[in-house]
Amino acid sequence: LGEVSKNINILAKAGGLDAKGAMDALTASMLQFGVNVNDANEVASESGRFINVLAASAKVGAAEIPEVAAAVKTAGAAMANANVSFEEGNAAIQVLATKSLKGSEAGTALTAVINKLQAASGPAADQLLSMGTSSAKLGELLTTKGIGAAMDELRTGMSTLGSDAEKNAFLVSLFGETGLTAASALLGGGDKLAEFTAGVTNTKEALIQAEKNMATFSEGMSRFKTGVSDIGLDLFASFKDAFTSGGSSFDGGGQWHRSPEWFISGQPDRQPTVASTERGTF
Repeated sequence: LGEVSKNINILAKAGGLDAKGAMDALTASMLQFGVNVNDANEVASESGRFINVLAASAKVGAAEIPEVAAAVKTAGAAMANANVSFEEGNAAIQVLATKSLKGSEAGTALTAVINKLQAASGPAADQLLSMGTSSAKLGELLTTKGIGAAMDELRTGMSTLGSDAEKNAFLVSLFGETGLTAASALLGGGDKLAEFTAGVTNTKEALIQAEKNMATFSEGMSRFKTGVSDIGLDLFASFKDAFTSGGSSFDGGGQWHRSPEWFISGQPDRQPTVASTERGTF
C-alpha cells in the first residue's frame, strides 16, 4: 500500500471519516497549498505532515476535520499566496470556529481578511495611515511573519481609536461585512492563534488518534487494506487537474505518462497487482 493511501486511511481512522472523506480533506489541502504533485516523494512526505496538522487542528479547536478541510478549500489559495503556513492557517480557522464560523463560511471570511490586509483602499487606507500603519506594512508582516504578526500591528494601530463603536466602524470599512466577524475574532484571539499554531506544529496527532481509535495499531493497519485500486484511482483523479495544468504528465495526444499505480507506489514500472477490489471496513 502506497504511503499516501496509508496516510489517507490513518486520517480516516483518526477523524472517524470514511476513506473518501479523508482523501478529499487531504488532497484538497495539499493542492491548495501548492504541494508538487509531480513529485511522488514530496507528496508522500507532505501527506504525512498534512494529516497530522488536520488531526491536531480538530483536537485543539472546535472545527472538525471536514469543516477545516472545507475552510481550507475556500481560503487555501489566499493563504498560500500570502505565505501563510498550513499550520497557522489551521490555527486561524480554529480561532474563527470559536465564533461559530466554520466550513466554507469560515474560509470565505478568512479570505476577505487576508485580502484586505494587503489591499486596503479608500477611507480605510487613509485611516490606517492616521493610525501609524499602512496596508503595505500589514501585507509585508502577513507575508513574512504570518497572520499573528499582521494582527498585532493592526491591534496596536487601533489602540489609537476611541470608543468601541469607532473601532467597529473602522473594521467594517476595512474588512466589509464579510470579514468583520473573522477580523474581530483574530484581533481578540491573538493568544489563541499562537496557542493553536503551536498545538498543530510538529505533531504525530493523526497516528496517536488512530491508535486510540483502534483495538491495536497492528489490527488497524490490517484494516487499511481497503480497496487500494479504488482509492488509488480516486486519489489520482483528485490530482488530475494539477497534473494537466502542469503539462508534464500528458503528451500531445492526451496520454498519461504516469499511471495511478506510479503515483501511489512511486514505482513507474510497476503494474497493478490487486487481486480484489473488495473494500474492508474501518
